[in-house]
Amino acid sequence: MGYILKKIISIPLQPLPLILIVMIAGIILWRRRGGSGLPLHLVSAGWTLLFLGSIPAISCMLIAPLEKHFSIRHASDLSGVRWIICLGGGANKTVDMPLSAQLAQISMARATEAIILARELPDRKLVFTGKNIAQKSRRLAIALGIDSSRILTVDSAKDTEMESKMVTGIVGTDSCALLTSASQLPRATGLFRKMSLHILPVPVAQFDVPPSEPLLRLVPAPEALSICSTAAHEYVGILWGLICGKI
Repeated sequence: MGYILKKIISIPLQPLPLILIVMIAGIILWRRRGGSGLPLHLVSAGWTLLFLGSIPAISCMLIAPLEKHFSIRHASDLSGVRWIICLGGGANKTVDMPLSAQLAQISMARATEAIILARELPDRKLVFTGKNIAQKSRRLAIALGIDSSRILTVDSAKDTEMESKMVTGIVGTDSCALLTSASQLPRATGLFRKMSLHILPVPVAQFDVPPSEPLLRLVPAPEALSICSTAAHEYVGILWGLICGKI
């Protein structure tokens, strides 16, 4: 019930649904009251939010505080950990395609970095999480040379909170490297540490990457809206976790 409630509450708080709600409300009022006053303000606000959210400079400004919360870590910084935990991030259900294409881009980035760490730290166990994702990540790791005996999966968890609970039952009190997208890491770290896990955060898959041409950050792009949605999802998740005492 809590998982479904979180999903329902988060939908209107995402940038695109919020913009659509504002614009639809404005159009309805426009038809009923005419095109001045509140209806005009709502429609104008919707278009303004859509424009601002599509500018890369603004979307990166929103997500930067999340991504810069933790410093980049390398294998040499993780000598004391016994587990490498890689959180899932989405997968395609279609199996009639190459394995690399079955993982969403963000999942591929996370899994690749986890495999690199596992190769550099050959005596550590590797845990992949995520429904419909963990097994695909495991297959990728084996294909890239990781021994199957080193890999465990948590493939029934629907969200990060469930993953933290299930991983606790596997790693116990051992020190772990928690690897996920830099934007998700503050929320994920809070959830895992609330379970009394000894976590070393490892940020990967950053969105706030300087472009080859700085002026491009001022040109509207659809990717910027996606980054805004990711940032909003994480801020709402952190707020929810704080309210519920889970972070």
